[in-house]
Amino acid sequence: MKRWCFIFVMLTLFTGCTLNNMNEGMEYFAESQTELKRSQIPTITVDGQKVPVLRGEIRPEQLGNTQPAPVKAGGTLEIKFEYAPQNSLIRLQQWHNGTHTWKTIKGNQFTLPSEKGLYLYTFHLNWGQHDDLTGSYSIFLEAR
Repeated sequence: MKRWCFIFVMLTLFTGCTLNNMNEGMEYFAESQTELKRSQIPTITVDGQKVPVLRGEIRPEQLGNTQPAPVKAGGTLEIKFEYAPQNSLIRLQQWHNGTHTWKTIKGNQFTLPSEKGLYLYTFHLNWGQHDDLTGSYSIFLEAR
């Protein structure tokens, strides 16, 4: 009988602690809006014109039949998130004429090159100092 009482007490304690931890985890998850951040796709515009955004890091060989969005060479590109990253630095990978370069942009906009041609950009960012949540988004442009 003592053994069954001991088992019952231990199961009650274990279940209670586990439920408390689960509730705390769910509250943090809801407050941090992690799923909303993870599922969002930013709005990217060039001189106010919206351009299509691809989720993830895309390389030139993966474009297939994807058509570039026509934009003005030297235009201003702006990135808007519903749930903006706290870190205002965005790592940017630019592919052009078979080569790629890395840049870091501060804030949510930068000026496109004035040289005409095809450009593939991939943006890498995270949502905060203590948040492991990261995101990558790509756009394919034809600067005219």
